[in-house]
Amino acid sequence: MRYLLFLCCIVISSALQAQTNDSLSQIYTKVAEFYKGKWNGKGAFANGKSIEAAVSFELDTMGKCLVYKHRDVLPVGWKALALWNLSKTDKQIKAIYNDEFSGMRIFSAAQFSEAKIVFSRSALNKNNKEFFERFVFEKQDANSYKMTWEISYDGEKWTMGDWLLFQRIG
Repeated sequence: MRYLLFLCCIVISSALQAQTNDSLSQIYTKVAEFYKGKWNGKGAFANGKSIEAAVSFELDTMGKCLVYKHRDVLPVGWKALALWNLSKTDKQIKAIYNDEFSGMRIFSAAQFSEAKIVFSRSALNKNNKEFFERFVFEKQDANSYKMTWEISYDGEKWTMGDWLLFQRIG
């Protein structure tokens, strides 16, 4: 009887795990479908100075990895290339960002939904002190989303660096 109960627990656990993996995969697919395309954004830095950007998202040739290209139009011309994908090992969306200011950075979104993704990471600054940064992507409606970049020195109190509201253009 105990063996049968143990076996049932394993079967149920495996079924729930498969369902969770399928659910996460379905959410990621919906996220990728939403962001696919070209976008223009307008927003501001924390000091109130205006910022504009053009971005695009496209699926790679295997249809799994979302390739994100970001180019600030005004005022500093920041450019980034990022790859987003669902990690099968830890069930998070991972984002690898590469830009001319910071080089290569790896972010993780442990909790995400179709409406909101929070990519975060911790790193050491030049003085060897830990800091945190995150990109928050929030769907506003079928054709717009808001992206906010924030930084923290304790992982709890966040300071906005900039934000942009993007509109789909294609």
